[in-house]
Amino acid sequence: MDILKIIKDAGIVGAGGAGFPTHIKYKAVFDKLVINAAECEPLLEKDLYLIETNADRIFNALDRLLEDFPGVTVYFATKEKYNNVLAVLKPYIEKNPRLELTLLGDYYPAGDEFEIVYQVTGKSIPPGGLPLDLGCVVSNVETLYNIGCALDGKPVTQKYLTINGEVDKPGIYRVAIGTGFRELLDHAGIRIGDPAIIEGGPMMGEYVDDSEVVKKTTAGIIVAEKEHPMMKLRLLSIEQNLRIAASACTQCTFCTELCSRYLLGHPLEPHKIMRSVSHSSYSELAILSSALICSECGVCELYACPMGLSPRTINKHLKEILQNNGVKWEGQEGTTEPRAEKAWRYVPGDRIKTRLRLTEYDNFDIKSIHQYISPEKVVLKLLQHSGTPSVPVVEVGDEVKAGQLIAEYPAGELGANLHSSIDGTVKSIDKNAITIAK
Repeated sequence: MDILKIIKDAGIVGAGGAGFPTHIKYKAVFDKLVINAAECEPLLEKDLYLIETNADRIFNALDRLLEDFPGVTVYFATKEKYNNVLAVLKPYIEKNPRLELTLLGDYYPAGDEFEIVYQVTGKSIPPGGLPLDLGCVVSNVETLYNIGCALDGKPVTQKYLTINGEVDKPGIYRVAIGTGFRELLDHAGIRIGDPAIIEGGPMMGEYVDDSEVVKKTTAGIIVAEKEHPMMKLRLLSIEQNLRIAASACTQCTFCTELCSRYLLGHPLEPHKIMRSVSHSSYSELAILSSALICSECGVCELYACPMGLSPRTINKHLKEILQNNGVKWEGQEGTTEPRAEKAWRYVPGDRIKTRLRLTEYDNFDIKSIHQYISPEKVVLKLLQHSGTPSVPVVEVGDEVKAGQLIAEYPAGELGANLHSSIDGTVKSIDKNAITIAK
């Protein structure tokens, strides 16, 4: 069977980012497949776990992809410091001449797809561009693992993620998609009274409440006190952020000097955006619209700014306003050259852990796996991927089995199929989700 049909039928999306449907991504013309095994977000280690424990399934998927894409070379990109991972990878790579190993330094954000493509190709993706501009497709390790499962007839119904922070049982969790955060955190054992929760990692993750549910793109759940350095800025409203920026930004330019996209040669200067939103006399659409090419990596607000301001949060807010008004990036095009100072402005991963007081949480056994794959109820969101929500193909009252198709994306649209993650009965369907309970 065609590998793209297998991927489509299994509902596979990018497991490490925005959830772009993988069967659409692989339809493109490319000659380099980059496997992102950087795991650069502090505290998140599920990709490392998958490599150390499921290498055969991952490389079986790669072998099949290489059969279907004869002109493609695979670049497995991971950090040089991951000795256990390298010990697993090297035998596979040494026996296949179409597999190459790209070693990354211990810096953040090594896993940003623009950065990882630069490390593989030596070239910078143009602002507003895609890896395809340089003949590359980037896939996360777990995406590859899910392709391996699909080759065995198993659609995406489970998720590997890291639960860490103020919990009694930190570690790698294998869970049913749609499981509620509250249920998972009760299982992990929250050890503080009024926690704040991040879905994702400490740098790029989103502040959420415990009513959220696990999606195909959930990489981690981090729990901490609301006064913790990685939480404080996330709890401020956009109005508070703008007011503080107007009164406290010194235009020191540190946010720009350490901006990963600026260093790749992109015309993104966060300090100028901060000036523009703070003082109307400096406001220019060209400057404000450069927020559209921000990667939201978080270096500017969680590491660079000496005043504790939030350029990333303001950029994200600007993006939403601009996109809602139909404004698109229309700046620089064509070849982009990284800035000369890039080589000595990498942000060390250990420095981030120290700055954000994360070292106290960086101590669980990566080989210990917590299973939570059969909850009593799941809430399966119809949009947990880039594109159009999936359309239910079941009705309230239907009995369903784990792995059964319950929603599919409309023909001709960008989307992904959705499968039940447990055996049970369809309890409700609304415009956002399908609820299934035992």
